[in-house]
Amino acid sequence: MVAKMSGVPLITFGYAGAVCHLENCGKSTAYIIEIGNAIEILKAGESLPDKFPNFGTGKFCRWDGNGVPLFPEGVIERSAGKDTGDSDMVGSILSGAKVVWFYGYIKYRDAFIGRGVFRSRLRETRYSFRWQPPKQDFGIKATFFVEGPPEYNRAT
Repeated sequence: MVAKMSGVPLITFGYAGAVCHLENCGKSTAYIIEIGNAIEILKAGESLPDKFPNFGTGKFCRWDGNGVPLFPEGVIERSAGKDTGDSDMVGSILSGAKVVWFYGYIKYRDAFIGRGVFRSRLRETRYSFRWQPPKQDFGIKATFFVEGPPEYNRAT
């Protein structure tokens, strides 16, 4: 499973949101059990906590039974948003005083790994991205970078 960010986050007066694309890059169907995403706005120079957080109600989605099938090359999109309460959020982010972080995880099972269908071990991919606003003077376009503590970027 590969996480990709595209475009720019939605940043308005008091709200920030973004969309993550999760792609099954394997050769067999993955059965999605759980997905969680979150977005944080931190001061420049600050990073996410070293320990990967537990996701509270409303920040994850869980499917019962065998899960939701995601075929090879299939993509599922998940979003996260945050009410910041800061009316000057756009200016703070574009100036670099604050930084947008998007992170999350996906838990899934491969269809035919192990001794039979649905008996495979639970796999997890974690991801973390930092958004870099555009820097027109240097020709740098706005983009998301894979970044963050090691616990946030790993796959089992």
